[in-house]
Amino acid sequence: MKIKYLAVVAAASMLSVGVLTGCGSTTSGPADSADTTEVDPCSGANPCAAADPCAAADPCAGENPCAAADPCAGS
Repeated sequence: MKIKYLAVVAAASMLSVGVLTGCGSTTSGPADSADTTEVDPCSGANPCAAADPCAAADPCAGENPCAAADPCAGS
């Protein structure tokens, strides 16, 4: 019975050590890579530099639909 108990404890210990050493490394590659270049995400074309959507003709500049005679004014 002692041998079975010790075998279970040893197996659990080896699995624990394996998990800890396997998940301990947070780097996925060499730390001092020579070809690491940062790309500026703002270096492309400005998406707001296109035509201003508010610069078109004013849709409310036409006739005022409420300026006509009042239909409820009576006769």
